[in-house]
Amino acid sequence: MRKNKKSGGKIEKKEETSSSIKDTDEESKVSLLSEDNKEEESFVDNFKKEKYIEEKKVSKILARKKQNKQIGWAVVLMISLILIVVLVPYIKMNYIDKFVYMNLDFQKTKLGDMEFYSTQIPVTDKNNNIIGTYSMNFRTDPRKLDDIKIEMPNNNVIFKKDEPNYISLDMEDVGLTNCSGDSGVALINLAGFLNGFGNLTIASAVTDKDYAYNEGKIFRDCLNTYDNTVLVVHSGDENIIRRENMNCYKLTFKDCDIIPVTEKLMLIILENYMSYFVRE
Repeated sequence: MRKNKKSGGKIEKKEETSSSIKDTDEESKVSLLSEDNKEEESFVDNFKKEKYIEEKKVSKILARKKQNKQIGWAVVLMISLILIVVLVPYIKMNYIDKFVYMNLDFQKTKLGDMEFYSTQIPVTDKNNNIIGTYSMNFRTDPRKLDDIKIEMPNNNVIFKKDEPNYISLDMEDVGLTNCSGDSGVALINLAGFLNGFGNLTIASAVTDKDYAYNEGKIFRDCLNTYDNTVLVVHSGDENIIRRENMNCYKLTFKDCDIIPVTEKLMLIILENYMSYFVRE
C-alpha cells in the first residue's frame, strides 16, 4: 500500500512539471507573437512613413512644376504685353498711318481731336536740283478727296507769276459765314500754300462790285478778272472745282466742306508738279 502512495506522488509531480512546461511554452509563443506583431506594426509604420514622405516629395515636385508653369505663363504674358506696347505704335506709325499718294510719302498724326496728313514736298532750283523740302499738313486724308468733281482741261491750273492772284469771296454767302471756323482755316492754308510753295503773290477780293466800292475792297469775279488769275470760293449744292474761263476757277463746296475742296485744289497742283519726279 505504501508503495502505491509513493508511486502516486511521483506521478503528480510529473504532471505538475509538465503543466509548468506547457505554460512556459505558451508564454513563449505569446511573447513571440507579440514580438512578431510589433515587428509587423513597425514595418507598417515605416511603410506608411516612407509612403507619406514619397507622396510629399511627389506633391512638392508637382507643386514646383505647377509654379514653374505659372511663372512661365506670367513671363510669356509680360513679354506679350511689352511687344504689344512697343510694336503696335511702331506698326501703326510705319505701316498703318503711313502711305504713298501721288508720289509723296504721307504720315497720319493726331493732335488732340484733330487729324493731320503730313508730307514733305521736294523743292528744286532753276536747274531742277532738289535743294530742300516744303512741309504740308492736310486736314483731310488725300485719298478720300477723289470723289470731288474736277472740270478743267488736263487738271491744269494756270497762275500769273508776276501779277497778283486773287482769292475772291461773296461776303453775303451764308455757307461761308455759317462755317466761319473751317472757312478761315481753309482760306489761310490755301493762300499760304500758293504763296509759300508756289511763290505767288496772293491777294483777297470780293465778288460784289458795290460792296467792294463801299468797303474799299478789290473787286474780282469770273467776268471781271482784269487779266489776273481769280479763284472764286463759294457754297453750293455740290463739291466741285470748275474752270470758268482762261483766268478764273470756281471752288464750290457744300455742307461746310470748304477744307476738302480747297485741299483738293492743292493736290491738283501738286499732282502736276510731282509728275516730274521719279521715286528711287
